[in-house]
Amino acid sequence: MSAVFIPSPPDQARARCADLLSQLRPLLSAPSTDATSTFRAAFDEVGGLSPEYASPELVECLVSITLYFYLAAQPSLGVAPASEAVSHARNLGDLKLLRKALTSLGALYTETGNLPGSTQALSEALQIARKIGDPALEAPIWNNLGLALQSAAQYGDALQCFERAAAHARASTEFKAVERQASANIANCALHLHDVRTGIRAVRKAIELNPNPSSAPECLSRV
Repeated sequence: MSAVFIPSPPDQARARCADLLSQLRPLLSAPSTDATSTFRAAFDEVGGLSPEYASPELVECLVSITLYFYLAAQPSLGVAPASEAVSHARNLGDLKLLRKALTSLGALYTETGNLPGSTQALSEALQIARKIGDPALEAPIWNNLGLALQSAAQYGDALQCFERAAAHARASTEFKAVERQASANIANCALHLHDVRTGIRAVRKAIELNPNPSSAPECLSRV
């Protein structure tokens, strides 16, 4: 008689996170009317797990929850899942996941007015991206760092961050959308700096890269 395999609790949790992830990701681009309750319920389920349950699927799940609340203009609800994503990614020792989680945390800190926390998280993410050795990974980090500086009315420094973001994204497939976002952000900074030529050039580039937005993130980049 053969033994029946029973997955360990961590393996069960990992499988559940993979299942949740398959449900949550489609809602990021096309949210349903009950998406907020779905993401809240997801965090209620996977939030607060101990380090032994850390897995790539768990981190990705938490990052997706974070991104939803960011897009839904409820950043305060995204700080906890972003913080947990960072902790679990550290436990895993996965630099790419840690870079991603820190970038998300930095963005949420910016939206909640925690500029010191934002710059700290994004600076660490930038160091990790350079340690990994993939310049494209720097694109979203520079863009988010620019947003943090822009929120503090440091438009000149922010514009330089956005220009770096656009340059790194231009040669990237994974982060191509960052070039569009950075271009729109450059235009906004140029407006505050009364730099009409730079602003018009950036607006034209942003529209060229995204003529017909079709998802929630793409529509948000037009605002």
